[in-house]
Amino acid sequence: VYLILLGAIISAFFANDGTALILTPIVISLLIRTKVNAKAMIPFIIATGFIADSSSIPLVISNLVNIVTSSYFNISFLSYAEIMFFPDLVSIAASVFFLYVYYRKEIPEKYDTEDLINPEEVIKDPLIFKLFLPVIILLIIGNSIGGLYGIPVAFISVPIVAGLAIISKLNGKVDVTKAVKEAPWQIVIFSLGMYLVVYSFGSSGFTSIMVYAINSTSFLPFPLHLLLSGYLFAAIAATMNNMPSTLLASLAIGQIHNGITLAYASVIANDIGPKFTPIGSLATLLWLFTLQRKRGIIIKPLHYMKIGFIVGLPVLTLTLLSLMIPI
Repeated sequence: VYLILLGAIISAFFANDGTALILTPIVISLLIRTKVNAKAMIPFIIATGFIADSSSIPLVISNLVNIVTSSYFNISFLSYAEIMFFPDLVSIAASVFFLYVYYRKEIPEKYDTEDLINPEEVIKDPLIFKLFLPVIILLIIGNSIGGLYGIPVAFISVPIVAGLAIISKLNGKVDVTKAVKEAPWQIVIFSLGMYLVVYSFGSSGFTSIMVYAINSTSFLPFPLHLLLSGYLFAAIAATMNNMPSTLLASLAIGQIHNGITLAYASVIANDIGPKFTPIGSLATLLWLFTLQRKRGIIIKPLHYMKIGFIVGLPVLTLTLLSLMIPI
């Protein structure tokens, strides 16, 4: 439970990719130091990868999906957070419940803590560690104010992060250059390239097909219309990755009258839906890369997909339904 809550906090402020890159090595190191056997490691590892995406809902900055959707529909930082805070809590609670139910027999009751080290000993740069909370507060305040004046998230976040990097570089405790080189820049390249690919794909007629599919369920009661649209977005995200799915969904919803609720449903579906397959999101790909290339741990695709459907589908359903609850 604590692991999932920690992952949810990291995803909220550092995005789902941050959780995949930051928390996964920490969890594996803790499991090794506590002498947990290989089979018992799986629930914790899966939970880390799952919560990276399923809890990346609350803020615009929590997921690239959120940034793209909010930018396309001109949703401010505060307006987005106001609507999506409760669905995020539902997603986290549902993730905890269904992951526990699925793995309850495999979770060890006792741990060997003799080899655990003092947390203070692994902090490489105490100054940056102390600046963590002020920077997070500054990001939230900056993006909240920026949203009121239509300032893009990048114009607020990039200068703050750049300033933190400069401070770290001057402090000399961490190799900032190495960190920059090892950053997953392929995500940026992938995202920019997807804009061109998806717009071309959409103009060829696929967007019209999506609009027709969404409109064909509009005669159904609202919960069913919302759920079926969400399932459609999630299925596309799981099969072609959530970034092209987000862009296509935005293009389709933009052609539907009063589609703002569907825009939020698209965010939820494209945040959680990727858990159905290993290729659903870049965070999952980074997570699998970290496990296999750096730790030698291989998660079989069929096992991953089985968990994705058994755990992910009810989490997605409950989170979509939570959009209907007025707060």
